[in-house]
Amino acid sequence: MVLASPNCTIAALSVFFNSHDDADASEYELSVMPDPMIVKVNSGPSGISDASIALLWNALKVNRSVARLKIEGEKMSDAAMATLSEALQVNTTITDLDLAIYKISAAVMTSLSGALKVNNTISQLSVTHTEVDDISKLALAEALKVNRGIVTLRFYSFHFTPHSDMAWLAEALKFNNTISTLDVGNAGIGIAGMSWLSEYLKTNRTISTLCLKNNRINDEGIVLLSEVLKANHVLATLYLDNNNLSDHGVRSLSAALAHNKGLIELDLSSNKISGNGARSLSTALLVNKTLTKLDLSKNMIGSGGVVFLSKALKVNSMLATLDLADNGIDNIHVLAAALTFNRGLIKLNLSSNKIDDGGMKSLATALKVNTALSKLNLCSNAIGNTGIVALSEALEINGALTMLDLSRNQISLAGVKRLSNALKTNKSLTKLVLEQNRIDDAGGAEISEALRVNGKLAKLSLGSNEIGNAGGVSLAEALKVNDTLRHLDLHKNSIGNVAFDALLKALHANRTLETLNLYAIEVENIDKELLMETLKVNGTLSDLDLQQDHNSGYPDHSHLSLSIHPILMQNKKRRTQELAFLPPGKREEGRAAIGALSAAVRPPVKKN
Repeated sequence: MVLASPNCTIAALSVFFNSHDDADASEYELSVMPDPMIVKVNSGPSGISDASIALLWNALKVNRSVARLKIEGEKMSDAAMATLSEALQVNTTITDLDLAIYKISAAVMTSLSGALKVNNTISQLSVTHTEVDDISKLALAEALKVNRGIVTLRFYSFHFTPHSDMAWLAEALKFNNTISTLDVGNAGIGIAGMSWLSEYLKTNRTISTLCLKNNRINDEGIVLLSEVLKANHVLATLYLDNNNLSDHGVRSLSAALAHNKGLIELDLSSNKISGNGARSLSTALLVNKTLTKLDLSKNMIGSGGVVFLSKALKVNSMLATLDLADNGIDNIHVLAAALTFNRGLIKLNLSSNKIDDGGMKSLATALKVNTALSKLNLCSNAIGNTGIVALSEALEINGALTMLDLSRNQISLAGVKRLSNALKTNKSLTKLVLEQNRIDDAGGAEISEALRVNGKLAKLSLGSNEIGNAGGVSLAEALKVNDTLRHLDLHKNSIGNVAFDALLKALHANRTLETLNLYAIEVENIDKELLMETLKVNGTLSDLDLQQDHNSGYPDHSHLSLSIHPILMQNKKRRTQELAFLPPGKREEGRAAIGALSAAVRPPVKKN
């Protein structure tokens, strides 16, 4: 096992304990370790010995580099955990402890709980994918009653029994006033567990984030939780996705939302909410003044439910994020009309629905007057060139939209040509996703012309299209003069050696591109020395994907990663240092300024 030296700059390291011989464990350097550190344990004949793992845990007593420690595996021995517990009683740097051990014995949990009673440094404790007995739960409960350091408590995939298993946790939380985030997702807490938790939450004044996703709460459990929300105004974020909720449960929840003054984010995705449930939620949204994020994706709302939600959006100005993905929506006209009035919605997800060109035309009309919406996801719909033409007209007027996802639609040359013309004058769009459409070389050339004059777009994804060498060369020529694009995704196109070589030449001139995704393109041979020299001269690119789809029939160039990785990391470090003096809100401006300056002083591009 090799661990980081004191001067090591590696950000993360996984330490694997397998069936190897650990006779020389005493030679391991354990006083300094990387952060985060992941330790995989497996007690028994095929695992690391207790003596060897004790060296690691004892090192934590003096270690000052590890802040995040994750221990995962089938089982850890009582002796090994006892040593870890001793270390945690004196360690003052670990703030995030994640125990993903399938079987934890009573002795192990009792030992850990003893450490938690005195350790106030750990702020996030995760006990996940774990099976423990009643003695262990009681020991942990006693620790939680007195611990004053834990802020985030995660029991995701913890083996709660469906009848009374939440009782010990609910009772412990009554005495704790520091935990603000509680995650009991995918834990099978059931109705009885929800009953215990609801009683606790009625008087709780500390937990602001509660995750109940992937449980068996059903409508009966939501009725209990709805009563809590009428009185509890501290809870701000609530995850209820994938809980078999129907319109009946949502009706109770909506009644609570009409009175609640604390909830900010609500996730109801992957349930069984139909148009009637949407009607109930809409009634609540007419009067609710605090909810800013609502996720209704993967339900059965349909176009009828959207009608009700649209009425609420005409009045509600607080809701900033609405996710309606995968709801079978084919009539979007009413929602589009609501967007002409709404001034609060910033992010709208309509992906995986049935929006066609007619629906796109309605949305485009709304975008001509809407000044609030900045992120619009229309992925996986049925939008063709006619709809894109209407959208392009709106983009020439709209100055608010910054992110647009049009992937997996039916866009070909006619649509791309009109969209590219709009990009030449648009001053707001910074991210455009056009993956899995019908964009060929001619379409790539149209986009390239737009990139020559567009001064705003920072992220462009053209993956899984039909762009070949001609389109790739056009894009490469555009990169020579574009000084704003930072991320370009061309994965799974028909780009061969001609276009690849052109892209390398473009990188000699370009000083702004940071990420280039060329996964599964059709390149036969790559000149390693030329590639490395290009990256050194470029000095900006920090992420380059050259991996290959093993079923493509083309060579896999991922072996080059070992050679180019140090150069890419050096480029990333240099760019980070260039921007470090700027406050976070000014770094995008800084990137543009540095790119423009580099473009001004770069050597002229040699013509072929």
